[in-house]
Amino acid sequence: GRTLAVAGMLHDKPIRETLAELLPAVDAWHVATVGDTPRAATADELAAALADLGVSDVTRHASVTAAWAAALAQASEADRVVAFGSFYTVGAILRALREGEA
Repeated sequence: GRTLAVAGMLHDKPIRETLAELLPAVDAWHVATVGDTPRAATADELAAALADLGVSDVTRHASVTAAWAAALAQASEADRVVAFGSFYTVGAILRALREGEA
């Protein structure tokens, strides 16, 4: 199956380097701005970093939970959806799962 990534990161992390390491493993990208923190990189910034790395098929989302929902909707039964980049990213998804929103 394919690997669909949900990524949300902070400015003070090595964004480009992290994304570059994962390029060979990811088939579809969903990026989002994480939480309400001034440290958050925007979805547009993450998409720009991926574009710099040669990735053109990136879907931007206003929130991590929207990115997660879109990735799940795109995934088939044989695919996997991974979330990474920040505790804010994973925390938002875990909260949505606990609350039955994802």
